[in-house]
Amino acid sequence: MDQVLIAEIPESVRLPFLALSKLGLFSTNKLKVYIPITILVLTIASIVLIAMLQFLNIQKDVSDIVRNLECVFGFSLVVLRMVIVTYRNKYFTRLLQTMKLFWDPSKCDQQTKVELTSIRRFTHQLQRMLLLATSIAIGLVVVVSVVQNTPPSGIWTMEGHEKLRRFLMISENIVTPFSGFFLCSLDCLYLGICAEIVIQFRILSQYLQDLTADGKDEIKAYVTHHRLILRFVKEFLQAFSLVLLVEVVIDGPLICAQLFAAFER
Repeated sequence: MDQVLIAEIPESVRLPFLALSKLGLFSTNKLKVYIPITILVLTIASIVLIAMLQFLNIQKDVSDIVRNLECVFGFSLVVLRMVIVTYRNKYFTRLLQTMKLFWDPSKCDQQTKVELTSIRRFTHQLQRMLLLATSIAIGLVVVVSVVQNTPPSGIWTMEGHEKLRRFLMISENIVTPFSGFFLCSLDCLYLGICAEIVIQFRILSQYLQDLTADGKDEIKAYVTHHRLILRFVKEFLQAFSLVLLVEVVIDGPLICAQLFAAFER
């Protein structure tokens, strides 16, 4: 991605985009894109497979079943999101290329400028809170796993396979931070783009309110920009629709299982 283009993007979108780029996404070099993601996906897929094998030895304990389901569903969500974003990276880069055509909020009146600045500041604070919460959660999971000598997620029922258990411990402790980093960055990118869409509609609304009777040329510019925003929203839905669908499909059954386990206790 062109560094000049990235510099023109608002911070609430630029930082998550650069964070995802650290994993090799959005690069013009195909090897740089597919090699890191392929390694992560294969490692996580092996963790999911091992977790599914754990069900063979679970003694019908609801808590153990739900805990293992958390491992299966959680890492499956990461795998699916990585695959979707990797193969749809052109949609995401197209979004950023369109954003360079967005209007600058600094050209609005003072009241609107303050309002839009507060929106961006609030969005940035939400992103920082999400990153902080994710970092604390990952840190606690890894520390507890090392101290108690247990896998960070799921359970272990395959006694007598010490090498496989050691592989699971090491791979989960390595993959978990990368998975949390990826999910957090993708969610922050979604949040930042949503905020920018709201800002652009607010700018257009303010310009229309200040429109005079003889502003025919201005009307053409406003209509063109409105079409640009609508096209951007359509591309935004194309980029994130499948990601959100996977979230609903996987999180729904997991929440039901956790509620069932809570009532059983």
